[in-house]
Amino acid sequence: TQPVFTWQVNNQEINSFDLLETEDRLASADDNGEIVILDYNTGEVIRTLNKHTNICSSVKFRPNKPWQILSGGLDCRLIVSDWKGSGLGVMIFEMEELAELDYQVGFSLNPPMVHALACSSSGGMIACGLENSTIEIFNGATKNLSHVESLYGHTKGVSSLLCLGDELLISGGNEGSLFLWHLTPDGSGYQFTHGEQINSLEGTDPTNIFLSDYTKNIHLVDLSHS
Repeated sequence: TQPVFTWQVNNQEINSFDLLETEDRLASADDNGEIVILDYNTGEVIRTLNKHTNICSSVKFRPNKPWQILSGGLDCRLIVSDWKGSGLGVMIFEMEELAELDYQVGFSLNPPMVHALACSSSGGMIACGLENSTIEIFNGATKNLSHVESLYGHTKGVSSLLCLGDELLISGGNEGSLFLWHLTPDGSGYQFTHGEQINSLEGTDPTNIFLSDYTKNIHLVDLSHS
């Protein structure tokens, strides 16, 4: 009925955290734009990264390069940082530059703030869910990330992402839609209507996906029928 441990290591509200279980590390991202990395056995702070000039909304350890950490924020940036070495941002992607291409085809004029990040199990694909309703896909198989495509389907901000293996991506949006994307050369996307703004997704198989929304309920949904 009580927490085993309570650690107060961030100075503002925490929006996202991720585990690096091979090294007993936890990264937490907060409203101050900070990322705190701690030893989750002892609570000792290993490093604090000050990368974002606005709220840091999502953080992920890079699966195939665990000495790097990915973070996205409301400053419209995706930043790849070397948290073990210099702590510097080794790559910075300005979402506004990518969004200029989307604007040319008449897409949403909302700021491309980063709300969600997801990594495929091998780290070969990185996905960013943006406020402007697009999902930006990056190739993470090589040393440096590179932007490869934009996914269109949502009509409002993309609030949550979940990778299943290396070929499937599930996205949830503020308009209450879910999409199941096949990330293959001839890939396609299938839309499912939920009805409420989606806050969080979890699961390992399309037949059993847990989601939370703006209600008090936890939903179990089956996205295998398209």
